[in-house]
Amino acid sequence: MESARAEAERYREELNKLKESEGLLNKIPVNITGDSRYEAFQLINERDELQKATEGKEAALITPITDRITEINNRLKTIS
Repeated sequence: MESARAEAERYREELNKLKESEGLLNKIPVNITGDSRYEAFQLINERDELQKATEGKEAALITPITDRITEINNRLKTIS
């Protein structure tokens, strides 16, 4: 019975990952295609994870992370 619960939980986690991926793809304009679309997807995913990691943290202590977020945003501008 426990393995069925664990399996159900894994399915839920995978479904959530798919929904998150779909949400990320919806953030990318349709005119961005191919490798650029894939790169944008990866960058947006990384940026969103970094932003989550910095929530509620002291700004002075997360400068390297905020610098990386700025780098990502600048790269996304060049992709578009």
